[in-house]
Amino acid sequence: GEGLMLRAPGSRYERARSGTLLKAKAWQEEEALVLGHEAGQGPLSGKLASLQCKSPDGRKFSIGSGLSEEQRRKPPVVGTVVTYRFSELTTDNLPRWPRLVGNRVDLNWVQCC
Repeated sequence: GEGLMLRAPGSRYERARSGTLLKAKAWQEEEALVLGHEAGQGPLSGKLASLQCKSPDGRKFSIGSGLSEEQRRKPPVVGTVVTYRFSELTTDNLPRWPRLVGNRVDLNWVQCC
C-alpha cells in the first residue's frame, strides 16, 4: 500500500505538502552481495549509477537509490555485503524500490546464506 498518513494533533487540513503531515510507510530489509557496478551517464558520468546485487536466495537486481555522493565516487567493492530496504516484492519476486542502507562490515556472504 501507500502507507499511513499521520497528522499533528490540532493541525488544519492543507491542500499542499505540510510540515504537520507525516507519511509512514512499511519497509523490509535484507542483505545482498555486490556483484558489480553500473556506470552513470549524464549528471552521473564518471560515477556509479547502481550496484548490481544478488540476494541470499539468488535473485539478481540493481540498487540505485540511497547512495551518497561519496559512495557514487567510491562504491562498495565487488564482494561486499550490503543492507538494502524495499517496499515489497514484485510479481517477478524482485525487490520493489530497493534503497541502499549501508555496508555490513560485520557479515560475510557465507553468514548471510
